[in-house]
Parts: sequence; C-alpha cells; structure tokens
Amino acid sequence: MTEHDTLRGELVEFRTHTADGWGVGVVVADGKRSKVTGKLIGVRIGDAVELAGQWLETKYGLQFKVRQATSTVPQSVAGVVAWMASALPDVGERRALALVERFGIAGLWETIEANPRALCTIDGITPERADKIAIAYEEQRADRDAMITLRGWGLTDNQVERCLKHWNTAADIVVEVRANPYILMEHVNGFGFSRADDVAVRAGIPLDSPMRIGAALLHVLAEQVGMGHCYVSQGKLRVMVEKLLGLPEPLVASAMHEHYAAGRLVTRGNRVYPPRLEADEADAAAKLNRLLQLAAHGVQ
Repeated sequence: MTEHDTLRGELVEFRTHTADGWGVGVVVADGKRSKVTGKLIGVRIGDAVELAGQWLETKYGLQFKVRQATSTVPQSVAGVVAWMASALPDVGERRALALVERFGIAGLWETIEANPRALCTIDGITPERADKIAIAYEEQRADRDAMITLRGWGLTDNQVERCLKHWNTAADIVVEVRANPYILMEHVNGFGFSRADDVAVRAGIPLDSPMRIGAALLHVLAEQVGMGHCYVSQGKLRVMVEKLLGLPEPLVASAMHEHYAAGRLVTRGNRVYPPRLEADEADAAAKLNRLLQLAAHGVQ
C-alpha cells in the first residue's frame, strides 16, 4: 500500500458523522463497492469521483482514506438519479428517473440549462418547480466548477475547508481570490506569503503586479516585527523585497510610495512602520511625555 493511491468510481453512499464534515461512504467502480472515509468537499451522492488518498486495512475491513476528492457530472443513470434526488428541490428518485428517461443524460443537462420549463412535461413539475430546479442546478454547477478552479490554483481540500470558514461557498472563494489572492494571508489560517503567492501565480497574477509587490512589502515588514523590530529602514525594506521577488528597484520603490500614500505603511523619517505599531509607539511616547511634564511640576 502507498500514500498516493487513487480511487475512481461513483459515490453511491455518504453519511456525515462529525460537525466538520468527516464521514463514511461507498464508491462503486466496475461493480465493486469500496468503503471510503474522510471529508468529501464539493462532492455529492451520484457524482463520478476521483479520490486521492490511501488504502488502509482496519478492523472494519479495507477502507480508502480520502485526502482529496474531485467530482464530475454523473455519467450513469443511477448516478444522475441519485445526484438529482440529493441536490435539486422537489425532485425525488421517481421524478429524477422520469426526467432521465424523457431527455437522456446529456439532453437533461442541456434542457435544465437552456429551457428548464420543458421539464414541466414530467408529471408534478410545475413552472415554479422547474425554475427552482434550474436555479439549484446552476448553483451546484457553479460550486463544482469553482472547486475545479481552486484545485487548479493548487489549493488542497484542507485549505479550501479553511477558506469556507470565512467565505460561504467555493464560488465565493474564487471571486475573492481571483480579485486578490493575497487576501488569503489575512483571512485564512496557514496561508503565509509563499503559499498565497503560489496561488496568485497560478491564478494569472503578473509577477510585477503592484498587488504582489504590496503583499511582499507587508509580509517582509511583518516578519521583521516578528523578530522584535518596530520598524525597518526604507532602504533595507526595499532591498529585501527586491531580493524576495527578483524585481527591479523602481517597481518596488513605486509600490512603497503607493502604500505610504494609502496609509498601509507609515514613515517617520527613514523608518517604515506598520500603522498599528507606529500608532502604539506614538501613544507610548505621548504618555511618557505627559508623565515627565507632571513630574517636572511636582505632581506625583
């Protein structure tokens, strides 16, 4: 057994056992049922899945421990019926089977996307229900596509899970990260500059983007603060960022001035401070000065 096994098939069962989404399920491949355990983020019953993980022999028998799960549109009649019954409103297994028999698998997806009112030819599906089905299908498809995008950017399932604690859906994560991948550093535990920068590069952010340089400036300054420094000289900060990114001095200097103007970095002479530390230092100096004035006037 290895740590990098792959299991492909159709997810036919899954039951969540913990609040964080861990559960036990069954995947069928070539007629063989395999028990799987783990968190299947972005996957629904009926999906065709590709699971990355490890086969383990347990007291319950051979099980596949899932590390990452990728799903595609269901390919079999049973998969489509199971997926629709679990994912779409007002569609039980009986109606789902009737829809597949009426439109076929490929034709069904096309109908829901292009002409959902045609679903009304099935007994019990009203125009209102057809509209709800189309909306829910679009949401499910958007979430699946978003998961594919996030994995293409290099995010693991564990990282996506942490993102979902801040943003509601995978589609929301894609919107926010595409606009500014470095927001991951601020909101998601475990994302430093290096990881966020890797996502940014995969998402197509140019290497000389002011956004990237700005994130590097804040990262380098935060590292220096973590080492006990309250500030960094402008020249030292610029050189450190140039070295980190491999970019020329004019680009880094320009980004630094933009951050000064926006108040994201504060200068005092040749010193560069994070705004919070500069404010704290100014406040401490003011309080000390006040105490010295009181002492000079004999106030205890």
